[in-house]
Parts: sequence; structure tokens; C-alpha cells
Amino acid sequence: MAFSRVPARDTAKPVRVLLADPDPFTLALYSLGLARIGFEVDTAGSGLDCVSKLRSFDPDVLVLEPELLWGDGAGVLARMREDEDVPSVPVIVLFATSSPQVRGYLSAPPVRATFPKPVTVHSLADRINHVLHRQTGS
Repeated sequence: MAFSRVPARDTAKPVRVLLADPDPFTLALYSLGLARIGFEVDTAGSGLDCVSKLRSFDPDVLVLEPELLWGDGAGVLARMREDEDVPSVPVIVLFATSSPQVRGYLSAPPVRATFPKPVTVHSLADRINHVLHRQTGS
């Protein structure tokens, strides 16, 4: 089943994506690519930055690399589950290795999907649209 390469919501309000990855090159690649497709994108390079951006950016979806510095992916997910001030949005986990730590929280909400790296920008856009489509049921 093919998914649209454009955000799945009304074009008057683009889908807001928060990308959290410790690698600046990866952040730039996905950020520019998703923005060109029509998503509104913000980035975070650490767990602390990610939690802060969850509060201030109010994303529709979080794309999370588990190996973040200063509060890893598990820490970010814990804050989303436990802190009322941190929005709990759908999460897509991008992982480079399938370590036991990563496998341990891949199936727990708010994680909605996982994707091994590397992934193309268009495949990531498709996965974002799929996750948001499933959430709204539209």
C-alpha cells in the first residue's frame, strides 16, 4: 500500500514533526527533506532538548533515536508517560542497532512504529503519515 508523500492533514496546518537524534548530519538530512515535502520540523540533539521541544514546539509526532545524550530515548519516553507537562504524542523510533534496551521499549506506548536506520526521507514521511492516519482513523 502506497502512502502520500505529503502531510496527511489539512495543508493550512502542516504536520509538526520533532526529530530527536544525536547526529547533526542526520538531523539536517531529515529536517531539510521533510520540510521540502511540506512538514513543519524542529530538531533536538539531546534528551533534555527533546523534552523541552516537546513542550514548546507541540509536535504531532516525535521521531526518536534511542541513543540521545543527556537523557536517552527511554528517558524521554518515561517523561512523556509520567509528566503531565510533557505532551504524549505518537513516537516513531529510528534505531541503528537492535540492542536489548531498544527492544525493551519498542512496543510500549507512546511508541507507534519502529524503523531501522538508514531510512530514506520519503520512507520516513510515509511512516509518519501512516502513524498519524492510524491515530485519527481517517
